[in-house]
Amino acid sequence: MVTGSLDNRPVLVRFSTYSFNNIHRDIVITAQMSHLKNVLRLVGCCLEFEQPVMVYEYVEAISLFDLLYKKDNGDDQNSKSLSWGNRLRVACEVSSAIVFLHTEFTTPIIHRNIKPHNVIVDQKSGVAKILNFTLSMSLLLENIIRRLQTVELEQTTGASQLCGHR
Repeated sequence: MVTGSLDNRPVLVRFSTYSFNNIHRDIVITAQMSHLKNVLRLVGCCLEFEQPVMVYEYVEAISLFDLLYKKDNGDDQNSKSLSWGNRLRVACEVSSAIVFLHTEFTTPIIHRNIKPHNVIVDQKSGVAKILNFTLSMSLLLENIIRRLQTVELEQTTGASQLCGHR
């Protein structure tokens, strides 16, 4: 993510390297969740570039990955490690946004890419915000049931083959 300017105000800009269809999904879900404090607020987007662009509200932030795994390189911001209490707070904040995804849409949506790179922590407020809904997908109940039945059949077949049954 890079810093930019839109109408004389700072913004964060993210270039998408995913397929064109996935960026649409990211835009739609992010726009529908931008009112949550734990989702980076989408300001706009541009699909006319070779790599589509999403524009977010500006926050002084550091990725959760950097907070957890980057070694102290002399920078005071990166040298702040997360205490266990702050780690728990970040986990609760991220999970509240995920619960919204799972329960507040007409069909549940699964993020499928929760990782420290997709969580930022606002350096001023300390609030954790998730981003990048590119790999998210909605779950239709009949698809869930069909998949569970397939898994059960595979497990039953595999178990019977292990026991010497055909």
